[in-house]
Amino acid sequence: MAERIYIIDAGHAGDYMGYYQTPGKRSPDGKLKEGANNRRVARAVCGEMTRQGIKHISMIGNSPIDIPLKFRLAWINGLVAHTKGKYDPVLLSFHSNAQAGGWGQARGLATWCRDRDKASEDIAQATHEALLREIPAWQDYDRGIKHPKWWDWKGRLHRSAYISMVEKPQCPAVLYELGFHTNREDLAIIGGAEHPKNVARGVTGGVAKHIA
Repeated sequence: MAERIYIIDAGHAGDYMGYYQTPGKRSPDGKLKEGANNRRVARAVCGEMTRQGIKHISMIGNSPIDIPLKFRLAWINGLVAHTKGKYDPVLLSFHSNAQAGGWGQARGLATWCRDRDKASEDIAQATHEALLREIPAWQDYDRGIKHPKWWDWKGRLHRSAYISMVEKPQCPAVLYELGFHTNREDLAIIGGAEHPKNVARGVTGGVAKHIA
């Protein structure tokens, strides 16, 4: 049986020589840069997985470079193809959300996964529940588990979003929108020192429960 391995991805870019590479993708006051914060979270997840002995691979390492989406997907699908039979990859991608027009009221946790893919849905469910336990402030703002597209009972296709990092990997994939960096209350959570640790405990705890 192939061994499960988790691919850890952080959306967008980090800071490079004092320059944030991804246009936009920041809080309205400019204090939080989504890509840099996503990397902070992803590295904490990798650290917690290492401590718990869960096999994983980081797509970002120590690099702040913004890797174009098509190259990220090519890397993921290349890994899937070249390790077939040895490893069973699962993609976990970390982001925060935004509301158009500056500061807004929208807030909370949303977890995206592929419809009709049991592994994606099971991992999404386990990790989403664990994240809400670790970040109780979001329990009243739970945006739930979402699918970019789904089929109704009559077999008709519906679409709510286009999320390539969920739909195009040739392996189970889950994408986390960890609060809104355009909401002041969420921003206090997302930018806090404990946030990466809380996410890491939640996601790794959910993964451990899923594979137990």
